[in-house]
Amino acid sequence: MFPAALLIAERYRLTRQTIATLLLLSFALCFYATPLKPAASFYLLPTRGWELMIGASIAVGLVSVPPRLREAGAISGVALMIAGCLLLSPEMPFPGWRALLPTIGAGLMIASGARTIAARAFSLTPIVYIGRISYSLYLWHWPIFLLLKHWRADLELPPLWAAGGIALAFALSVASYRWIEQPARGPTIKFRRVLLMSIAGALAILGASAIAIANHGFPGRFSARFGDMAAGRKDFSNLGFACLQDPRDRAPRLCRMGPPGPPEVLLWGDSHAAAISEGVASGLGRPALFFVNAGCPPTLGSANAGVDRDCVALNAQAKRLVEIDRNIKIVVLSAYWNLRKREGGALFWPSVQQLVDQLNASGKQVIVVAGIPEPAVDVPWTSAVRESLGRPPLRLVCPPARVPLDGITLVDVSAEFCRKPVYLLFSDANHPSRFAGLKIIAPMIRRASQIRE
Repeated sequence: MFPAALLIAERYRLTRQTIATLLLLSFALCFYATPLKPAASFYLLPTRGWELMIGASIAVGLVSVPPRLREAGAISGVALMIAGCLLLSPEMPFPGWRALLPTIGAGLMIASGARTIAARAFSLTPIVYIGRISYSLYLWHWPIFLLLKHWRADLELPPLWAAGGIALAFALSVASYRWIEQPARGPTIKFRRVLLMSIAGALAILGASAIAIANHGFPGRFSARFGDMAAGRKDFSNLGFACLQDPRDRAPRLCRMGPPGPPEVLLWGDSHAAAISEGVASGLGRPALFFVNAGCPPTLGSANAGVDRDCVALNAQAKRLVEIDRNIKIVVLSAYWNLRKREGGALFWPSVQQLVDQLNASGKQVIVVAGIPEPAVDVPWTSAVRESLGRPPLRLVCPPARVPLDGITLVDVSAEFCRKPVYLLFSDANHPSRFAGLKIIAPMIRRASQIRE
């Protein structure tokens, strides 16, 4: 559609205006959609088109670098691309505004022309050759790394395996460039033949994919136990995660569980609290509220303790709720404690202790659920793959919970987690499953609540 749009725009001498408009609209959509739909924003053209439009802007002269600034522009462009490699991490929403770093960097280097030091460095023969095979390299690395991760039953590859995958992808890219890409571009093969072969290949892939989708991936090729293990990805507390909110949503969302009546329990924490919500409600058997915010541990801390401003505001609201509502007798705190401690450093636990002290002063029993192991792999997927390959099942390391808090009733679930089959206990790489909540946390928290009764 873009070439057609350019032809129409050129007819009315609106080429630059069209490109500028498409760029701004696409970037605005990308900026808005990335936090809400990160996968769609990453893969779909409307949210990525602005990156192509930067190149088009340079091509039509909408953007240019003055000759006296081209050397500095090229160096700045390389610096921005390097900054993108060093500063961006998988945890950050992408593309969004963060994609400006590598994209503007590449645009600056291109717009600065071919006579800069940076351009001459990127014109070296080995680098140019990598550019020539880059599309083949892009296509080959996906199946190679997917198969390696599948074979190892691990979503993360060790450095040696990753290096081997890169080397294999490079070798196959050289071969496909030499014997597929180059002949297809050459004069000895007619365009009609290339077109027919491409259409036939696309139709074959489309047909095979449609058959696989219609048959739900042919689940019969796997054992029933494989299916049971893979189903763990769906074993989570539906209501808990439905009520999980982003800390940027300033209005607190309170959800109820348990029998009817004035709430006597408040479950307070991050997504780990959402994951165990059914277990807590079942174990206590009382009317309960839960106040759960993604990435937001229950503390009275600040940014110095690894808690952002939005999280601080929501936690303050939750504390006021607890202090005002005299029906609430028990406050259950739950979070991904190990991760929060790593993010908050030495100030994290003191900030939690400050909250515990104030809850105790209000006459509340404070129960802390901790000791959930860190598998470090996607448990349902890894367990199912290991089963299909005849590998030994996953084993957890379950160190006792280290919670340096006073004035709490500690529910340390670590030992119980190591007594159950691992594939039943997690819905992903760290969130406890609904099974774990009901079978492990519920009875333990029931006993804990009776300590002061």
